Amino acid sequence: MPKPRTGGIVFNMFWNKKAEMLKGRDLASLQLKRLKETIGRVQNVEFYRKSFAAAGVRPEHV
Repeated sequence: MPKPRTGGIVFNMFWNKKAEMLKGRDLASLQLKRLKETIGRVQNVEFYRKSFAAAGVRPEHV
């Protein structure tokens, strides 16, 4: 599959072969890392902070 071209620069922003081919524990580890990063980041957004608090979810619980 050819990669899209923009201004002469070849890029592929959706396909990360290493991440896409992970199996088992490696995949679970990457998913958990990304989930923790996302939860930490959205704690700065009032809506999510309140929603997580109402559900009893805290970043350190993940």
